[in-house]
Amino acid sequence: MATAGCIGFIGMGSMGMAMVKHLLAESLAEEVIVWNRSLEKCDEVRNLGASVASSLHDLVSAFVSKRSDAIASSSVHLMLTGDEATLSVVKELTNLGLTDTSIISHASTSPEPTKECAELCENSGNTFVCAPVTGRPPAALSGQLIIWASSNSTSASALRLAEANVLKNMGRSVHTISDSDVTKASAYKLITNFLLYASGEMFAETAVMLESNGIERSSLQFFMDELVQGSIFHQYGTRIAKEDYSEGSGAPLRIAVKDLHLIKQMAGGAFTPSLDATVRNMSEAQNREGGNLDWCAIAQEVKRQSSEEGNPS
Repeated sequence: MATAGCIGFIGMGSMGMAMVKHLLAESLAEEVIVWNRSLEKCDEVRNLGASVASSLHDLVSAFVSKRSDAIASSSVHLMLTGDEATLSVVKELTNLGLTDTSIISHASTSPEPTKECAELCENSGNTFVCAPVTGRPPAALSGQLIIWASSNSTSASALRLAEANVLKNMGRSVHTISDSDVTKASAYKLITNFLLYASGEMFAETAVMLESNGIERSSLQFFMDELVQGSIFHQYGTRIAKEDYSEGSGAPLRIAVKDLHLIKQMAGGAFTPSLDATVRNMSEAQNREGGNLDWCAIAQEVKRQSSEEGNPS
C-alpha cells in the first residue's frame, strides 16, 4: 500500500532508474511522475507504471494537479550527476512555480551548492532535504540503500516526514546527520566516499605485492571471500582481483576524481597521506584510461607504476 502521495523523480541514470523501479514494484507512492533530459531513458519505467513528463514544466504541472491532498507526503526527488546539474534543476523547478513541496536530492553534491539549493527552495515556499545515498544500482532496486540525510532547521519537519513516508522504504537505513544544517549530509557522503576510494588504492597495492612475490593477483579473491564477504568492499576487491573495470558498473573515474578533489579541499590542512596518494593515482588513471571506466581502474595506474619501478606485473 502506498505510504507517500505523489512522487516526482528527476534523473533516469542507472541509480535513478533502479530507485524508481523499487518505488513502483513496492507500490510506495500513489503516483510516480518521472522526467529525464533524454526522454527515451524513461521508456522502461513508463512500461512499469510511471507517468512520464515531456518537460520539467509538464512535470511541475502534473505533479501539482495529481499529488495527494496530504501535500506534506508528496515530494520531488532528484538523482542527478554533480553540483551543476542538481542546482540547475532546482532553479528550474522553483522558477516554474513549484511550491509547498519537499525537494529531496539523492546525488553526491558539495556543501556550497547544497546550501544554495536549500535557499532557492526556502525562498520559493518549498523545503529542501539533502539525502545522498551509498550503494550501487542493485541495492537501490532491492531497497537496500543507505541514506544520509540533513536539512536546515526550517525544513526539519519535512525531513522527518520524508523519513516516515518514503525514505525508510527506499533504503535499509536512514541516518540523520543534521536537522539544522542542510550541508552536513553532503559533507558526510563525500568524506566517507574516501573510505571507498582509498580501499581501491589499498586493494591495488595488495594485488601488486602479491604479483611481485610470484602469487596470482586473482588469489586476492580468497581473502575477499573469507573476510569481507557481503560488504561493499568485497565488490571492489573482487573487481580489482579480476581486473574488471568495465563501464557502467559503478561510479566512473571522472566522478571519483571530482569527489576526491572536493574531499581534499574539505580536509583543509589535515595530514592525509593516503588521500594524497589516492587523488594522485585516481587522477592519473583518468588521464590514461579516460573518464568512463569504473573507478576501480585506479588499480591499472598502481600496476603501471609498479612495473615502471622494475617489479613484475
